[in-house]
Amino acid sequence: MVTKYFADRAFGFIKLDGRRTDVFFHKTAMVSGGEPKVDMVVEFVEEMDPRSSERAVSLTPAPSVARPVGFAAFALDQYCRVPVPL
Repeated sequence: MVTKYFADRAFGFIKLDGRRTDVFFHKTAMVSGGEPKVDMVVEFVEEMDPRSSERAVSLTPAPSVARPVGFAAFALDQYCRVPVPL
């Protein structure tokens, strides 16, 4: 998920679960050419950058997860059946 994005400088950071450090990305890494937004969930390829530890390339917005009718989404995309009023 994009945690920070500086539009005036065209770069930002992505937070990965279970990691202490964020991954750097530049706007030019967006495959679709769109504008990244904070809280946007993205898929990407990670590569080593000579100036820092890692950077994200080939960013694409992650496909939205369809929530089945009669289910409620909880943390970490785990599902739990809940009653649906008729």
